Amino acid sequence: MSEAVIVADDVPWYRLLSRSQWSTLIAANLGWTFDGYEMYAVVLTVGVALRELLDPSQYGQIPVYAGTVIALTLLGWGIGGLIGGVLADYLGRKRTMILAILAYSIMTGLSVFAWDWVSFAVLRFLVGIAIGSEWVTGASIVAELWPDRARGRGVGLMQCGFGIGYFIAAAVWLYVGTMGPEAWHYVFQHLGAAIDQVGTVGPEAWHSVFQRLGAAIDQVATMNAGAWRYMFIIGVLPALTTLWVRRSIPESERWEHIRARRRAAVKRKRSGAMLGAEERALVRVTFVDLFADREIRRRVILAFLVSLAATLAYWGIGAWIPPYVAAAATKAGLNGQQWVSYAGMANTGASMIGFIAFGVLADAFGRKPVMIFYVIAAFLTVPMMFVWAQDLSMMLIAAALSGIFVQGQFTFMAAWLPELFPTRMRATALGFVFNMPRLISWLGPLISGWIIANLGGYGNAAMTIALIYILSLAAAPFLPETKGKPLPA
Repeated sequence: MSEAVIVADDVPWYRLLSRSQWSTLIAANLGWTFDGYEMYAVVLTVGVALRELLDPSQYGQIPVYAGTVIALTLLGWGIGGLIGGVLADYLGRKRTMILAILAYSIMTGLSVFAWDWVSFAVLRFLVGIAIGSEWVTGASIVAELWPDRARGRGVGLMQCGFGIGYFIAAAVWLYVGTMGPEAWHYVFQHLGAAIDQVGTVGPEAWHSVFQRLGAAIDQVATMNAGAWRYMFIIGVLPALTTLWVRRSIPESERWEHIRARRRAAVKRKRSGAMLGAEERALVRVTFVDLFADREIRRRVILAFLVSLAATLAYWGIGAWIPPYVAAAATKAGLNGQQWVSYAGMANTGASMIGFIAFGVLADAFGRKPVMIFYVIAAFLTVPMMFVWAQDLSMMLIAAALSGIFVQGQFTFMAAWLPELFPTRMRATALGFVFNMPRLISWLGPLISGWIIANLGGYGNAAMTIALIYILSLAAAPFLPETKGKPLPA
């Protein structure tokens, strides 16, 4: 056994991985990419959308309305994530991932047809519910299938999908406004025709999908649609990847083993047999099980506090970088929406570095010290962005650093959390820690939006919200270090 371990240590980490493990990572990364695209699409377009959906007399309160829309999206995300975590522990990681992607795509498509700000906000809430469970399934299945030695790198690569999605959204928004409805119809019609040439995965069915998208775009065109609507039409496309996910990735063997044990324990309970401690844990509802054991309860609370600080800070601060840069660009006589895309690409492009670097550093130095370093650096980027940067070039640099540390620290949830909880409740625990803060953090955009509109602008709002990082620094040191350790059974 010791010789095998020595040999494994001498082999590069990427050579330890099978094709199915890589496929699982790609599927989880794609799912998180779609979520990133969707979330940043609304951050980028909410101001433009509200100018179309609101009466001109309400324009002065657009930050309040924008904060409400983003907040409701987060609220839905939190609710959906809590539900999705429980479903993943009972239905399986793979099946829940497929359902989440399908639901997300449908709800995103419906956002195209919003007719006023209230309908837009309600539809965004439904999108949040639909996408909430995707991260839980991806983080759980990657953690359970990847080897201990490379788990940090694996989840870092998965986590960077969110930055990829953000970057794609920013890049698309840079050009989407120049394309009218006829151009979009042409694109989708010809995508359908191109798929006819593939001939390997049911071209007739795929062609029909794109024909229907073209017809939907025609209908949107009759609404005198703004460019923001086309951003959400693109969000329908991820549904097509579910066919590949269904064929290409395995279910988690750890989950299947626990499912068999859970079924056996339930059967014994129904027969009236006396259950042992492990069996009693298996038959408990997973959400209740989180708080039944003292040590697990302690870990849940500490991890929740770290997650709350990261989430509230990001959505109360990071979401305002694009409009802040847009306002500065407009003041300088430049195209504000163009600079929104520049800032978005700087922020999200750099976030991919932050996500991946966190995983690599966590495998090298440990989860705890890397997390603390990221939190301190994230706090310092706030005044750099909203107070010290005096020109657009410096704002882009600050936006990039914010992406590395403010967003990059979220990798701790995929790298650290799966190693803190046993398989029977892992997805439920991840869903709770990752998403429960959104039931509080959805207030962040509301609070910061109100501060921006009424109490002195972006700088005051950002520095006020950034104080929440103190909570993360107080809680993280008390979580156990798990570097290189196997997942709890």
